[in-house]
Amino acid sequence: MLKKTLLVGSPTVATILHPIENRYRLPNTAVRAPDAAFVAKGRLPESWDEEDKFINLAPDFVIEIRSKNDRLAKLKAKMKEYIANGVKLEDLIDIKNQQALVYRQDGSITQYPATAILSGEDIVPGFMLRCL
Repeated sequence: MLKKTLLVGSPTVATILHPIENRYRLPNTAVRAPDAAFVAKGRLPESWDEEDKFINLAPDFVIEIRSKNDRLAKLKAKMKEYIANGVKLEDLIDIKNQQALVYRQDGSITQYPATAILSGEDIVPGFMLRCL
């Protein structure tokens, strides 16, 4: 059971990479376990411990990777739910269709080709992710 909290770019940003055991309870009470999630250090509850099963907040940045059995429509609905609950930036990596979809808090969605390198934009400065 690997659990990590890493500092990325600056001491004000905490990157939480976790296995499926750690989940986020969103404001709408839905419980989600994204493939990767990032939370600004100052937003983590003081009482939070890496052994906790749930973090009661929406992450700042989420990465979801479409597995071969995932329905794209279901993942797109999940991405919209994340945004509606306060997630600021999301990357949906769609290996099957060789694309990435980036969702932003302002409602915009940008489609990128498989060759793109995505960034954490202003949410996780300095973070880069090669799509495929």
